[in-house]
Amino acid sequence: MSVKLTLKALRANNNMTQPQLAEKIGVSVSTVQSWENKGVQPRADQIVRLLNLFHVNFEDVIFF
Repeated sequence: MSVKLTLKALRANNNMTQPQLAEKIGVSVSTVQSWENKGVQPRADQIVRLLNLFHVNFEDVIFF
């Protein structure tokens, strides 16, 4: 069984702030906050950008 990483954990493990993440993938800070704090799911295109940024596979991540 593999360990699932949350978006917040990925960001923290990469020493990245919410504003830095937002800038890197082209969304607002409030969008990142809604993903991390409210359980809002990223759109498919945003998921692809997140996976590429963090060099992880979809199966390794939960987005809330």
